[in-house]
Amino acid sequence: MPCRNSETLKAIRRGEWTEQRVVDFFEQKEKALNEAYANSTLPYSPDEQKIKKLLLECLEHHFGSLSGAYIEPDRYRNALVEIQDVCAKLQLHKE
Repeated sequence: MPCRNSETLKAIRRGEWTEQRVVDFFEQKEKALNEAYANSTLPYSPDEQKIKKLLLECLEHHFGSLSGAYIEPDRYRNALVEIQDVCAKLQLHKE
């Protein structure tokens, strides 16, 4: 995939830009990026549950029912396994 600014980058590499011009260019880009961030209506982080749901819907649309392919993990069982791991580590330190 070609870079959108390939000619600009080539000119910089050839020494056609002064150091100050490069600094000014990137300060302008940084300012534009900060403005875009400040004015963005996008959420701070992705909604992982919606993404997982969409992924499963796409997979089911393509492959058919996935009811037996994905099992929601049992959070209580996982918590007990984690507690057992911590206890085992503590036991090793006592010995």
